[in-house]
Amino acid sequence: MMVMTMTNYKYVQEYFDLVEQKKFKVCKKVKQNIEFVKRKLQEDVYFEEEKIEKSIRAIEKYFFKLFPFQKYILSCIFLRYKKNNQLVFNNFFIKMGRGNGKNGFISAIAFIFISNINGIQGYNVDIVANSEEQAKTSFEDVYNVLDNPNNKKLAQKFLYTLEKIIFKKTKSKLRFYTSNPKTKDGGRPGCVIFDEIHAYETFKNIDVHTSGLGKVADGRTFMITTDGDVREGVLDSIDDEASCVLEGSIPNSRMFPFVCELDDENEVDNPDNWVKACPAIIYLPALKQEMLDKYQSMQLRPHERNEFMTKRMNLPHRDEAHEVAAWEDILATNQEIPNLENYTAVGGIDFAEIRDFCAVGLLFKKQNKYIWLHHTFICENSPDLKGIKFDISLAEEKGLCEKTKGKTINAELVVLWFLEACKKYNIKRIAMDRFRYNAMKETFDKVGIYPKDKEHPDGLLVLVGNGYITHNKVAPLIDEIFANHRLIMGDDPLMRWYIRNTFVDIDKKGNKSYKKFEPRLRKTDGFMAFVAAISLEDEIPNIDLDREIFLDTITF
Repeated sequence: MMVMTMTNYKYVQEYFDLVEQKKFKVCKKVKQNIEFVKRKLQEDVYFEEEKIEKSIRAIEKYFFKLFPFQKYILSCIFLRYKKNNQLVFNNFFIKMGRGNGKNGFISAIAFIFISNINGIQGYNVDIVANSEEQAKTSFEDVYNVLDNPNNKKLAQKFLYTLEKIIFKKTKSKLRFYTSNPKTKDGGRPGCVIFDEIHAYETFKNIDVHTSGLGKVADGRTFMITTDGDVREGVLDSIDDEASCVLEGSIPNSRMFPFVCELDDENEVDNPDNWVKACPAIIYLPALKQEMLDKYQSMQLRPHERNEFMTKRMNLPHRDEAHEVAAWEDILATNQEIPNLENYTAVGGIDFAEIRDFCAVGLLFKKQNKYIWLHHTFICENSPDLKGIKFDISLAEEKGLCEKTKGKTINAELVVLWFLEACKKYNIKRIAMDRFRYNAMKETFDKVGIYPKDKEHPDGLLVLVGNGYITHNKVAPLIDEIFANHRLIMGDDPLMRWYIRNTFVDIDKKGNKSYKKFEPRLRKTDGFMAFVAAISLEDEIPNIDLDREIFLDTITF
């Protein structure tokens, strides 16, 4: 087989040149992708030219004419290391706006993989999506090619039904599945394609479908998607990983991230920028006209803006005037937590429902930063658990939450959490709102932690309001520390989820109050505990004194 040992392989170099010559605009992440691939090409690698050329000829004969960016991606699929003949990239993440031919492209790739162009016996390809309709999209593209009367000679090389396509010579199969693991029969895939991963809430089903990889040579995964509305799900996690790969912080990664999006929301008002998110728009006049029509409709119907920004521009839009903070500012809280032992803190509690969630936390100050350490107790019998669109198991693995036994959350668990925290930190006050205050007060009383009142002026437990009076007071500080990235929470996806579930309600006088976007399934407990704690932030010293030891004799 002929191999291409030059690193400036023609289809790759063509795409490099088009971008460098500014024949069209590309976003920051595509530029990073090019630099990333150039770094890989400095290593001892080669392109499988014969497979690439045959693939392009077959795709353009039976499917469609490939665009330069598609030939670029296709070339990188067949890039190998000389030393061990391993694939340079085995995990492809392709995110671009709706209408850019993601499904058509992946259909053609699936066709190539099961054929003798790939040439690997039993190289099965599984297509997975959240719905059967979506999963069948790419499968039916291949089926329709084979079922075309003009392709009778090609069709003779396959056995195909509406459920399975088999290439006779390699015995490789193309199949489709929903993401329900019960539909998986434990096969031996060579490649697994996940379609529209923005709808995936957890990695559970992805793990099930990829568990068989490695039994066949050249195992690959493809994830194709637009952006979506599910936050802290699979897409956000893959997006984070892709950013790390492109920035060079995971140098040995075998991921190939090709992410097309607007760099800034304001770019949407210039159609010349749309190519950043929709690279096919310059080749498809009908796509451009469709997007122009949608854009005009968006001007008349503002509620359509979120759909346009999310699905077309890959830049999810939310009304920031009603958000606690912009998403990038929430992500910026993922900073390393400093050593806080012996530091002074104030605590916060949100304990609204004994059969639901209870969040606790400690707020510190250090070097002009606020640090929030949080923990959540979740009733194992909460009626809302099944409907929650968040990967609670991931938060459990990180130690951010724990499920409690029994029908309710025992208030003693909350007190014990603070008692343990007192062994490391000086907790000056613990704030909570009026709801369930009396019940918590009784439990704290048992261990000698009293409310701040006339009888106990130095008491730890403080009652704070939960509404416009308290929230309006702390809102300016919360706005400022998010905007200037002065809040540190570490890698806490559960807190990020809480924050995203909260909106700022503004009354006619401009007063602010924090409320839930949705009353049941989008929890806000961790953020409300934070609000309670930050209402006492003026009691946290910037220079910490030796903490008081006052719990030596405390027992239940």
